[in-house]
Amino acid sequence: MRDAERDIAGGRITPEVFPDRAGTCHGIGAHGGLCLATANTAPWRLIDFSASEPSVRYGQFTGLSFPHGTASLPAQPPRYLIELLRLTAADRQVVVRYRVTAIGFGPNPTTQVMLQTVLNTTPLSPPSASSPRMSWREINN
Repeated sequence: MRDAERDIAGGRITPEVFPDRAGTCHGIGAHGGLCLATANTAPWRLIDFSASEPSVRYGQFTGLSFPHGTASLPAQPPRYLIELLRLTAADRQVVVRYRVTAIGFGPNPTTQVMLQTVLNTTPLSPPSASSPRMSWREINN
């Protein structure tokens, strides 16, 4: 999840780069791992996180590395996707949030844990005031 948060903070992601069609994801290229959610379609429920796309591996856009593959290390690096959520507030204004879904693996590839967080896209003032994380939950383990 931290790598996805770094990815968002790095400037690659703006609402304009998400898919145009609701319920779909960009699988490869500069916009890989970005999905457009709707009230009825949550792309994270429909994809295979063990596949090479549409989720992206840890470090794919941040350049960071994650040790894996030997001894008691995870079998593979974590993966994540980022969904754009457009929500209507009580005053009828549309607010934008990002839902990050991340999966981590144990030494056995079938050992998995999935976490999810919703991030506020409104810049914090001052920038170090607090985390943009609005909520988080564990999906399964």
